[in-house]
Amino acid sequence: MRVRLSPRAYAVLIHTVLVTAARAQQRPLTGTVVSATSGEALPFSIVALVPGFAQHFTDQAGHFVFSGVPPGRYHLVVRQIGYYPLDTAIVLGADTTPNVRIALRHLAIQLPPVTVTAPQACVAPGPPDSTVTPQLTAVFGQVLENARRLQLLNDSFPYDYGLERRTWTVDRTGRQELLHLDTLTHETEEGWRYKPGQLMAWRPGPSGRELFIRLPTLVDFADSAFVSAHCFWLAGPDSLGADTLIRLDFAPAASLRTTDVAGAAYLDPGTYQMRYTVVQLTRPARAIRGVTSLVATSHFREVAPGIPLQDHVRAVTTLAPGAAYAPVQRVEEQWLVWVNFRRSLLR
Repeated sequence: MRVRLSPRAYAVLIHTVLVTAARAQQRPLTGTVVSATSGEALPFSIVALVPGFAQHFTDQAGHFVFSGVPPGRYHLVVRQIGYYPLDTAIVLGADTTPNVRIALRHLAIQLPPVTVTAPQACVAPGPPDSTVTPQLTAVFGQVLENARRLQLLNDSFPYDYGLERRTWTVDRTGRQELLHLDTLTHETEEGWRYKPGQLMAWRPGPSGRELFIRLPTLVDFADSAFVSAHCFWLAGPDSLGADTLIRLDFAPAASLRTTDVAGAAYLDPGTYQMRYTVVQLTRPARAIRGVTSLVATSHFREVAPGIPLQDHVRAVTTLAPGAAYAPVQRVEEQWLVWVNFRRSLLR
């Protein structure tokens, strides 16, 4: 029996056949990321398949999979903190189901022997030039990698977190007065992005309406707006407390006349993981009356292999001179007390 199809039904049938054939040709691309030196798996490496597939983390065993990959030519991009990134071309045929093993080489940076501490003017903001300052570029790249990893964590594994906050004042005799002891709850996304000179905003808080100073955090180092507005210098090995770390200084463009931020990022010299940031307001009196300086020191710890999360911050605000017993400093400390991931990191 012969069946006549209308033109529309025939077009639908042909489309269905083509889609079914295309899907039959799609294959998963799987692989493992390991250290070229030890052969050990590198969990939470970042892998991307270009074009068409978003980046994601490898699992705890360094495994990754891209599902439904049509035949074609791709670039597999793999990054891990403390290792040279890898970008390799992969050609997938209609009948292949490849399983690749990616071995990354450990990064070694020869640091300058002397720490540079003199302040510098930022006359040419933006990312460093690898042809002029290769060591600075390498360290700056690791700061970016720390920031990208935290940003991918935020995007892939949203979380809520709780902070304990203590605020007090100190007068010129050293006497302290407690102002607040409270807790704060936040979500991953705050909806704020860095804009040069725009760091202040009023928002509701536990004690009522508060002037919120949004100091740039680690993820802002991967924001092109932040990078293009600042200069970066490699200060070399430097001590912070009992630790000897790699220090990268940054400062806003000299042409920026409004309040912004300068400071330093401190990396572990062996793993290149972020350990501290020190951020200070520039020209604070132009934004906050009666304030002569504000310096915030943040400490980071791992929440997953190679993924830093801020777990403590201490901000010291120095106030303009006032009455004999008026406070000369306002100190605020925040401690991370819990993190609740909305889906498990262990998969």
